[in-house]
Amino acid sequence: MKQQILHKQEFDRIRLKYNLDNPNNAERIANMLSSSSSSSSTTAAAVSASEFASTFGMQLHEAVIFLEWIMIGVKFKEDVLDKNKGV
Repeated sequence: MKQQILHKQEFDRIRLKYNLDNPNNAERIANMLSSSSSSSSTTAAAVSASEFASTFGMQLHEAVIFLEWIMIGVKFKEDVLDKNKGV
């Protein structure tokens, strides 16, 4: 559990550092993720970390961390939220 907390903290640090939650950047990220793959569970994985880093002017390791956290969120949605929808 501690690892997840640290990963989320690093995700938030990157999000704030590169202003990724402003409407323009959020839309760019959503477009990158939605156009990269038709399968939701592999969407973030299909986005190249180097392309993401280049697009937002960040270090490659930061792009990897950011995209990994998105994949964790998508997996949680699929495994927990989607399965319990309508229960």
